[in-house]
Amino acid sequence: MRWPEASLGGPIELVKHTRRHPRWTRRRHLRLRSDIMSDPPVLVSACLTGVECTYRGGSETREQLLRSLDGCILLPVCPEVEGGLGVPRPRAEVSGGDGQAVLDGDTGAAVRTVEGVDLTAPYLRGARAALAVAEAAGARVAVLKARSPSCGCSGIYD
Repeated sequence: MRWPEASLGGPIELVKHTRRHPRWTRRRHLRLRSDIMSDPPVLVSACLTGVECTYRGGSETREQLLRSLDGCILLPVCPEVEGGLGVPRPRAEVSGGDGQAVLDGDTGAAVRTVEGVDLTAPYLRGARAALAVAEAAGARVAVLKARSPSCGCSGIYD
């Protein structure tokens, strides 16, 4: 079973995270096995797992988070990269409303760079791709990067 091609360098695949193998994100061609599919996977912002996909080209690795998810099936995803944006990329933020307004297509609500370039379409593409991956994998829990224009849930950087 393989997931749609990802912009992070290969197919998105479920990989069981363990302390013994902390660099699981570098293995891109593992086969899915039924023994790692017993629990629902956890969708995680890829940057939190060490993938260098932030707008600056770095990561936001959270070792404590990875320790707390030890033994869980992790599903790293970066909606911005999945939407077709490169790494690094211009910083962007939601303007004219909130994330829900952008999703609803409200007039004036958009994702724009600080120079005013509208990036709403790639952000929406990325959101749909992340949702499709989560649904296909049966994920019921998501750990997302706070204040991110694509992953922030209660507040986004402004």
